[in-house]
Amino acid sequence: MSEAVENRATLIKEYEKKIDEFVCKPENLADFKNKVYSRELILLLREINKAKIIDKCNWEDKFAIDAIGELIVNKAIHESMFIEIYTDLCLVLHKAEENSEKENSELYFYRTINRNAQKSFEAIAYNDDKKNGDRKLLMIGILKFISHLYRVKLLNYKIIENCIVLLIRNAEDYDYEKDLMVEYSITFMETVGPLLIQRKEDKLNLRHLGGYVTYLERMKGIVSNRIKFMIIDLVEARDKKWSDKPKKNRKSLGL
Repeated sequence: MSEAVENRATLIKEYEKKIDEFVCKPENLADFKNKVYSRELILLLREINKAKIIDKCNWEDKFAIDAIGELIVNKAIHESMFIEIYTDLCLVLHKAEENSEKENSELYFYRTINRNAQKSFEAIAYNDDKKNGDRKLLMIGILKFISHLYRVKLLNYKIIENCIVLLIRNAEDYDYEKDLMVEYSITFMETVGPLLIQRKEDKLNLRHLGGYVTYLERMKGIVSNRIKFMIIDLVEARDKKWSDKPKKNRKSLGL
């Protein structure tokens, strides 16, 4: 193992320990939505980064930034109960990068979060080696994280669209996973639709999302009855401009 790889592993292990210590304390989780810039969080970010990413950092240290980005994405996927905390960690780091004194900042942290989120999604979507339950939990985690990143404007809509397209293609290409992939697509679109309305996105993105709903509607005849009714609910939500929450009389992935 090269020295660079060993250093990276050590760095990630240090960050992981500090984040674990933070999220395991109940007092740090109370009313967290309203404390994105809490003193505790800022101290945590200063602690976990010896390169001082938050305070007068060197944003050209791509090695450290990439390690933090990879760690946060990985932990968000595996610990979906803390998804908002990891999203807020990303938001604080992104704001610090934007406000840094470095001229012509490449916004590398923003790009590494987007890249790692998409890479993790593709790895889970294409990997059918895991037990179905484990894979489903990981897919729930990454879809929730991507949705939350989009909610706080840390993720481009194009990645949302790429994820939907990949899930639909998997549903078409793999008959043994058709229902599962359509279910992922439906639940993801049910989450993203209202976010597009809340963020007042341009009408083109809404039309694109509506187009994917229409495409799924054509699959009603080749999926199970449970998925068929999920598609019907999705079409209804789109027609009502995503103003209603998904029906509660059916099982969902819980995004």
